[in-house]
Amino acid sequence: MTEVRCALVSAEQDEPLLGTAPEATDFLLVEMRGGWAGKILATEMPEDVRRFLSPLEKAHRGLRLQFIRAPRRSRGPLAVYLCRVGGPVSYLMLNQLEDLPAVDVGAWLADGTVAGAVREAEALTLVCTHGRRDVCCSLLGVPLYDALVAQKLVRPADEPPTVWQASHLGGHRFAPVVLSLPDGHCYGRVGVDEAAEFLRAQAQGMVHRPTRLRGCTKDAPWAQAASVTYRIETDERAFDAIVDGMQLSTVGDAQHVTLRTRGGSLRVEVQREVRADALRPASCGETPEPTTCWRARLAS
Repeated sequence: MTEVRCALVSAEQDEPLLGTAPEATDFLLVEMRGGWAGKILATEMPEDVRRFLSPLEKAHRGLRLQFIRAPRRSRGPLAVYLCRVGGPVSYLMLNQLEDLPAVDVGAWLADGTVAGAVREAEALTLVCTHGRRDVCCSLLGVPLYDALVAQKLVRPADEPPTVWQASHLGGHRFAPVVLSLPDGHCYGRVGVDEAAEFLRAQAQGMVHRPTRLRGCTKDAPWAQAASVTYRIETDERAFDAIVDGMQLSTVGDAQHVTLRTRGGSLRVEVQREVRADALRPASCGETPEPTTCWRARLAS
């Protein structure tokens, strides 16, 4: 019996993407070559490295740990990035994974840099290819990763790449899932034929097709739903078109988000909806369940 693929069912049901991006204000990206376990901290690694990584997300609010890899990088120094959404991106090159526990992540978060860190001038693109978490991520993510890499110029040998395979980014039923940093916009169902278009928009400080957008990771789900709806309905793509400071209020039975843009403030009506008639598995192999999604529209 053929297993039902969660991404195929989600796409066939046109499950909305808005409001589904993972929430994080900072990302620690650790180059971990080879295969990853379903839960990344169960991946084979030195025990002192595991003890160092395990408490980081709880110790630093808003931090998300991601493993990254580039299959062609099988040897040489390892890249470790700290990315603040909307802020700087810097990286360290480590001679070996065992050097990782010596990195002062707290100081890096506080100061935006640590000794030896290099500022990354280009945007990073992460594609979830975490097949041991969900097979859709590898089946759909790897071809997109390859297409994106084919569009990039080769960098000097002492500089790490800007397109990476990444561990679980959430929402594998929206595969292929892509995260752009440092702007923090997360996308789903990005087509292989959109690779050049995606990178061109990113380089211009623009979001890729708004209909592919799940949200910005620094925002809560309701704020993601509002901002994505605004972009879809107005085709506004500039990263900086939306100003920080969205507010949620209740008007009668409806929830409204006050969205501040460069052109002024507007309201977006948002609501959480359960679609009992649209059953889909959250992951491949799981029992189908009703779809819970965000609905939003610009308020008159």
